[in-house]
Amino acid sequence: MFEFKFADIGEGIHQGKVLDCFFKIGDMVEEGESLFLVETDKVNAEIPSPAKGIITAINFEINDIINVGDVVVVIDDGSSAEVIETITEEKEKAEAETEEGKGASVVGEVTVSNELIPGFHTEEKEEKVIRRKSLATPIARRMAKDLEVDINEVEGSGLNGRVMKEDIQKFHNLNNKAETTKSVVLENGDDIREEMSLVRKAIFKTVSISKKEIPHTTLFDDIDLEQLVKLRGELSEEIGVKLTYMPFIMKAVYLGIKKYPVFNSTIDGEEIVYKKQVNLGVAVDTDYGLVVPVLKDLSSLSIIEISEKLKGLSSRARDKKLSMEDITGGTFTVSNFGKFAKAGTPIIKHPEVAVLGIGRVKKQAVIIDSEIQIRSILPVSLSVDHRIIDGADGGRFIEEVRSYLENPKLLLLS
Repeated sequence: MFEFKFADIGEGIHQGKVLDCFFKIGDMVEEGESLFLVETDKVNAEIPSPAKGIITAINFEINDIINVGDVVVVIDDGSSAEVIETITEEKEKAEAETEEGKGASVVGEVTVSNELIPGFHTEEKEEKVIRRKSLATPIARRMAKDLEVDINEVEGSGLNGRVMKEDIQKFHNLNNKAETTKSVVLENGDDIREEMSLVRKAIFKTVSISKKEIPHTTLFDDIDLEQLVKLRGELSEEIGVKLTYMPFIMKAVYLGIKKYPVFNSTIDGEEIVYKKQVNLGVAVDTDYGLVVPVLKDLSSLSIIEISEKLKGLSSRARDKKLSMEDITGGTFTVSNFGKFAKAGTPIIKHPEVAVLGIGRVKKQAVIIDSEIQIRSILPVSLSVDHRIIDGADGGRFIEEVRSYLENPKLLLLS
């Protein structure tokens, strides 16, 4: 018997929420085949089986919270013929009782596997595997039926193209003019208590640590983007793709950090640790909370390459498809709240030492050479850890970033 324990699938993950399962008691599973889908405070991940055998026990239900170290499933590796015979009988009974796919999920240690799921040796099992791979999870099928969605028209995002319930919901939303939104009705003025999601709990913890341990000081300034507006338009027309300001800002921040490396450091006791590689996190607002995917090593990336990578990270973030590689290793964060506000005071993401806030670009009247001109102005706010970065250092960093954004052709040469 193999006792399968839920393991930390990333940096400091302690628990997860089971969203879906692909097997039930009595099913045969191959090593590397996905057992279940788990949501953590960082990513959603399909958990593969570490062993081949028959599932003899499942220790939780869908939507249960599981903790690292919990024995969540037991797999019979075939060492006991008596047990296998018993499980075969239980399997036949379970199949009849769980036609609707209700039941528990399976979790365990995570290994990355891109291999196709091997087939089983009997015709019955082979047919089951093909059906599982080519169609969808039981929950997805039920949801498709309830929403009257043709599952054959839905592109699957799971392992080997498996259709997940998120795929059904996304397809349904896109094909309906108005998305339904959940609302809460307060009856008789009663208060409502709602448990925080895992993502919100993670934000709660991170922000609390940052404000408690890091003495913030924030500098505000405006940057003239008039030349960048023109260059962005020219490049967008040239390549046939609409560019945002973010790739230019990220490149300017990278160059600013290269000149002032203290902004790419962390504190270890009474020592400053300067990070060799510049990995810029970019805050992304999603339906399930704020996440910060990381753009790794900008040293060799062009503006267009940065744009493509940012689009990929943002898309995966909103679709809950970020990998651990996507969200770890950040050394400095850029938070763009321009869609929602003119300016703000960003909170440093511990253990980083600085964060740059990007506000809303607006046309403003400014005085240039004693004349009033209308220019495109970008408000920025830089929060720094005052233990190792002084206000003057922050001012010099902003000036370096400004020098590139106000002369954007320099970004194309860097």
